[in-house]
Amino acid sequence: MRALVSWRKLPAERRSLLPRALLAVIGVRVGLLALPFASLRGLLSHARRRTVDRPGDFTERDVVWSVSRASTIVPGATCLTQALATELLLARRGLAPSVQIGVRRSDPGTLEAHAWVEVDGRIVACGRGAEQYVELRSINGRPADVVARDTRRTSGS
Repeated sequence: MRALVSWRKLPAERRSLLPRALLAVIGVRVGLLALPFASLRGLLSHARRRTVDRPGDFTERDVVWSVSRASTIVPGATCLTQALATELLLARRGLAPSVQIGVRRSDPGTLEAHAWVEVDGRIVACGRGAEQYVELRSINGRPADVVARDTRRTSGS
């Protein structure tokens, strides 16, 4: 009952966006489990172009909030899952988001990875602690051979 009351108190934009965010998070999570990463990126790229929401439908902040909220009920919705879902929804709004991936050394010989979303150079989602990570690449941008060199250099230091 409390959830229904909370739902009714949400602004209309967030009420309409939350189910889309939940579907995006579930779709990305299943895709990460079932598909090679390159195939998932191809599917997401196709989905980004298929439908574009009207710019006034919701704000960037609404998207980030909705994905964050939806991720709390999807098991295993990591920062990568959230970043890819956020990227999809922001792109469908007509923005040009990019997913960034970074690593840091957590213990000797162990690398820890993190993903976040940027729009126009600003971190908009999953950015908590991003400054502690060395960016490997934008998954929208640099070629794989550059990423492989960066990874070898990072893991060897």
